[in-house]
Amino acid sequence: MSESEASGAPPEPHWDVSAMRNHACDVVSAVGTAGEVVVNFGATHRDAGGGEGITVEPRRKFALQPRAAQNLRDVLRSLIAEADAEGDP
Repeated sequence: MSESEASGAPPEPHWDVSAMRNHACDVVSAVGTAGEVVVNFGATHRDAGGGEGITVEPRRKFALQPRAAQNLRDVLRSLIAEADAEGDP
């Protein structure tokens, strides 16, 4: 019996990252309903034609169940608190 089974905790997931791709994103938005939280990630770029406008190119959209959204919130809060404590910008 593994340690997680003995403690009653769910097992740690194994992340298969073999097909994962990275996307540079500098814009994020989210919309929530009772059943899901939709998080949108995008990247900004200047409008072609020399205008002063900025356009956001959508990169990824994730629909999260409420519990997954809460877990994401907790992880981000922890990471941000660590970065703030270390003096990262």
